[in-house]
Amino acid sequence: MPLFPSKEWLDAYAEGINGSTDYRDAAATWEGDMAYVFEPEPDKGVPEEIWVWLDLWHGDCRGVKYDLSPDGRKSSRRSSIR
Repeated sequence: MPLFPSKEWLDAYAEGINGSTDYRDAAATWEGDMAYVFEPEPDKGVPEEIWVWLDLWHGDCRGVKYDLSPDGRKSSRRSSIR
């Protein structure tokens, strides 16, 4: 099991989405991007702000981005990912 937070954890999260037939069925007609921001909690292993982005499309997770940069807000914009 990959440690949170990490790119490996995010990749495993996306694999879990793609491996879920329940999600695939429920999201078959839905599409959109999602961004999460994890605020710093050094005592819990999150030393700095982390932004993650997921490209969700009709029951599939087509892509992810893990961003530690101070400009992580751009992670939620598709044009900066592709």
